[in-house]
This record gives sequence, structure tokens and C-alpha cells, in this order.
Amino acid sequence: MPKNSLYFSFNKLWAAALLFISSCTFLFVLPVMNNMPVWVFRLCMSAVLLFSILSLEKVKLYFVLVGFIAAILDWFSDMGQYSAIGPLLKTVTFVFVFLVVGSLMIKFLKQKEVGLYSLLEAINGYLLLGILFSSITVMLFTLSPESYQSSHGNIVRNDLFYYAMITLTTTGYGDVLPVTAAAKNLAMIIAVCGQIYVAFLVGVLVGKYTNKLTHE
Repeated sequence: MPKNSLYFSFNKLWAAALLFISSCTFLFVLPVMNNMPVWVFRLCMSAVLLFSILSLEKVKLYFVLVGFIAAILDWFSDMGQYSAIGPLLKTVTFVFVFLVVGSLMIKFLKQKEVGLYSLLEAINGYLLLGILFSSITVMLFTLSPESYQSSHGNIVRNDLFYYAMITLTTTGYGDVLPVTAAAKNLAMIIAVCGQIYVAFLVGVLVGKYTNKLTHE
């Protein structure tokens, strides 16, 4: 076993599938359910962080450490007594998710053939980007409620998740708008990262598929 690495016997395909399910639940199911307790979001996010670790083939020790810290701090980030340092607690989670997305991209790039498992990992990377930017958008709105405006009145959590994912795809319907400079800059970052990821994914997929046809 390489130094500073851990190997899990947990099936990687199952881990990727569970990561996909938990990510979709966090992004598309929980936000549209009315009066959903905050702890349910925390629990789902903890599952995302756990399955993110298990989905990697070789898990560096710092991944386990940062993932564990992120899961713990995520439970405290919205509590009133920790409101002053909430953004700092959230940052640990953001860093961990960003590292996981980068690791999935590197892993996908190294694979010689494209199969169901690799495609599922690529999709998970995109969903994790959505979770990352959705969480950052929610945090920005919490710190500065005037950052966003909605055409239908008051903004709720579902609006922010929807806005982040729509911006990531660069669709933009205009029903939720960034108003402040920070919100506009974040929108540009989300759009650019979404385009870079899709361009990277398509380029790698086409390259691997072409290479496979050439060898056949």
C-alpha cells in the first residue's frame, strides 16, 4: 500500500451510484420539499461527503481528514452561536468538494476506456460542482440578502439552488437575478467553471472514443 494512502473494500461502482443518488437528492429533491428541516440537508450533505471519499480508488489521508472535518463542521455552520464563523466552517466543505471534483477529473483523464463507471464519475463531478456553487450561493444570500432578486417576490432556498444550477449550465432564464457586485462575480465564476467542465468532459470523451475506434 502506497504511503499516505488508504484502500477501501467498498465497491467503487456502488459508491459512485450512491454519490449520484445523494447528490441528486440534495440538489433536486430536498429543495422543493416544503418546510424541510435543516438537519435533513446536513444529513444528506454528510452522505455526499462520505460517498465522495468512498468513490475514489486511492484515498489520500488528507482527503479522509478534510472530509471528516467538513462533515462535522457542516452540522455547526448554520447554528446561531456559530453564525459569526459560519463562512469559515463552510469554506472547509467547499475546499473538500473542490478537491474531490479535481480528483475525479484527473482519475477520468487517466482511464484508458470509457465505461459506465467512468461516465457516472464524470456526472458526479458535475453534480458536485452544482452542490458547491449552490452552497456558496446560499451562503452569500445568508450574509447579504440583497444580493439576489426574484421576479416572484421573496427568495427561498429552492430559488438559490435552481439559480446556481441554471447558471452552471449558462441557460439563465432571468427570473432570479444577481444584484450586487459579489453576486455578479460569483455568477461569472459559476458559468465559466460549468463551461470548462463540459468542454473538458466532451474533449476527453471524444478523444478516448476516437482512440478506441482507431485501435479496433
